Amino acid sequence: MVLNNTQCYVLGVQHRMRPEIAKLIVPSIYPNLKNHMSVNDFPKILGIDRNLYFIDHRYPEKESGDSSKMNNHEAQFLITLANYLVQNGYKPEDVTIIAAYSGQMFALWEERRQYELLQDVRITVLDNYQGEECKIILLSLVRNNEDNKIGFLKIENRICVALSRAREGLYIMGNIDLLCQNSKIWSKIKIALELQDALGKSLLLHCQIHPEHKTKVAVAKDFD
Repeated sequence: MVLNNTQCYVLGVQHRMRPEIAKLIVPSIYPNLKNHMSVNDFPKILGIDRNLYFIDHRYPEKESGDSSKMNNHEAQFLITLANYLVQNGYKPEDVTIIAAYSGQMFALWEERRQYELLQDVRITVLDNYQGEECKIILLSLVRNNEDNKIGFLKIENRICVALSRAREGLYIMGNIDLLCQNSKIWSKIKIALELQDALGKSLLLHCQIHPEHKTKVAVAKDFD
C-alpha cells in the first residue's frame, strides 16, 4: 500500500490480548500500540501460576518425514499441558496448539491420540492461523539445534502472528538463546519475558482447591 501511495493504517488500540501478552509485541513490533481497557479484566488461567510463560529447553529438533521439523519433547509436553487445562475446567475449544512447522503439527496429532479429552482441541500450523485467536494458545516453536538456525522464526511478521493469537493465556516452548542469537526482536521479547518473570525451565502449576500446593513441570511425565 505504501508503494502505491495509499495511506497505511497501523493498529492503534488492541482489544484481544491481556496486557502481559501484549508486552511481547509492544514496543518490539508495535511501538505505539495501546491496550483497550477491556483486556484488563480477563480472568487468571486456572491451575497455572502465570498467564504467560516461555518454557526454555534444549531438547533437539528432528527432521520429519516430509522434510519439515519436529520436536518430540515439545509435542509431548504441550499435549499433556492441554490435557491438564481441560481437566481444570476449560472446554477443548478454549485451547489451540500452534506448531511452527507442519512436521510438528503431525507429531502433535499423533500424541493427541492418547487423550480422549483432546479430540476437539485444535492443532494447527502457524501459517494457517493468521487472523484467528483463542482463549489459550500453546505455541511450539520447534527449533533447537547446534547449527544456530531458526528458519522463518526470525521474520517479524511470523513472530507477530505467533505471539498475538492468545486472549487470556499464552504458553511457549523453545530455545530462547537460539532465537536471540538470530533475531534482535527475540532479544527484546526475552527482556519483556524476564521483566514479567515469565521465562524459565519449568512451568509452575497449582491446585485450584489448595492453591498452596504447587508443582513444577519441565517434562510431560511431571504432570503425573
